[in-house]
This record gives sequence, structure tokens and C-alpha cells, in this order.
Amino acid sequence: MDEPREPTAQLSVHVDFDKLRAKLGNAVDRCVRLVSIGFRCSQQPTDEEVRMPGSGLLVSFSGAPAWSAGEARDHYTAWLFATGLRDVLEAFGTFLDECYDIASCTRLMRKHKEHGLLLGQDLLDHQADTLRYRRLGVEKKIQKLKKWFSMLPADVQASVLSINRARNIIAHYEGIVPETYLDGHGLFRITWRRLAMVAMGAQQREIQLRERLNAGEGLGLLAVSESREFHQGDRVHLEPIEFSGVCWTVFAAGDAVREALEKEWSQI
Repeated sequence: MDEPREPTAQLSVHVDFDKLRAKLGNAVDRCVRLVSIGFRCSQQPTDEEVRMPGSGLLVSFSGAPAWSAGEARDHYTAWLFATGLRDVLEAFGTFLDECYDIASCTRLMRKHKEHGLLLGQDLLDHQADTLRYRRLGVEKKIQKLKKWFSMLPADVQASVLSINRARNIIAHYEGIVPETYLDGHGLFRITWRRLAMVAMGAQQREIQLRERLNAGEGLGLLAVSESREFHQGDRVHLEPIEFSGVCWTVFAAGDAVREALEKEWSQI
């Protein structure tokens, strides 16, 4: 008589790649919209001391003199850009957490196919590994997902890393470029790709929304590579259209990683 077999646990994993893409897209959209509102508000004139709405009071914790209209605008746009960059990279980091979780599950499934079973320790190791990953910064997260990032064009990889370094300068150096971030030419460079609307004709030219096309021209979209350079001691800052390009680059890079993961998942 056969001995009764010990019961085995069943592990079920469901991955929704469309939802993964949508979460990153929604988070990036949120950053772009909030920063767009903020930049529009920054163009409004400030002709009196800034007070917290509803308080009626002007409180100073330092005794520093009030800002002029120009100072208020400069301080606000610098803060707005820093906040937007932080938020979009935090959203990207959360997206990478989920990608790494999927990659880790892929390894478990391959081990199961190879050996016919998984041990409880395998699942504990998986949980501990994904928890450690969540504590890493964006650059180290990218390194651990290098297999999928290596599928991106070299300039896109470099752009994402330069955007993350810009965020580090803002977070740890008050936005002032330190010597340690300079390249061999004594510069710190942020690069990105911007999606531009172009008129296609005898000569290709970029156009703005609602701009009329000339006779014989067609309309197209083109990914344009752009950059901005800073010297040591400069304050990192981007114009609104440049920030939009940064966000598009982050989303496009994340979506390419998602696509590569989905392809590999379907082949298990």
C-alpha cells in the first residue's frame, strides 16, 4: 500500500502588464499636470508680501527680508521643478520595484520547471530579496535590472541616469552642481528625448499646437534628443518644455523595460 503523499502548496502568480504600464503613465501624467499648473501660476504678478491664504498673517521664522516679485518667481519655479523631478523619479522607482518583483517571480518559475518543485526557503529568499531591492536608489535599481535596461538604446540609458543624478544634486546639494558630478570636460549634463510635432515637407520644421501647415506639408511626431549643461556651482534648472521631455523619457524607458519583461514572461 502506497504511503499517503504530503500535501503540496500551490503558488499562483498573476501579472497585469497593461496595469503596470498604466500606473507609471498615470503617475507621470500627474507630475506633468501639477508642474504645468504651477508654472502657469508662476507667471502671475506678485505685487505684495506673500501670505498663507486664509490666515491674514505674515509669519517669518528667520527674519529674512521679504522676496521681491522676481525672487519669488525664481524661488518658486526652482522649488516646483525640484518637486516635480523628485515625484516623477519616485514613481519610476516604484515602477522598477514591481518590475523586479516580476523578474524575481520569473526566476522562481524557471527553477520550478527545472527541478519540479520549490522549497519554502525559495519563497522566503524571494520576499527578502524584493524587500532589499525596494530600499535601493534608482541607479542601483537600474543596475539590478540591467538585463532589461541593456535592451534600451545607449542614449536612453544615459538619459535616465543623468536625470536621476540631477535629482540627487537637488536633493543632497540644494541644486548646486558639485565638483564630484562633473565629467571629463568639467560639465554636468542632463539629456532627454522630447516628442516634437513636426511639419513634414520640403523642409522639416517643428510646429506648435494649432499652428497652420503650409500647402503640401504633412504632420508627424519625432523624438528629438536634447540636453542642458551646467558648470560647477551652477543651479540645476530646466524650462517647462524641457521638464516635459524629461518626463517623456522616463516613461518611454519604463515602458520599454515593461515590454521586454512581458515578452520574457510569455516565453516561460
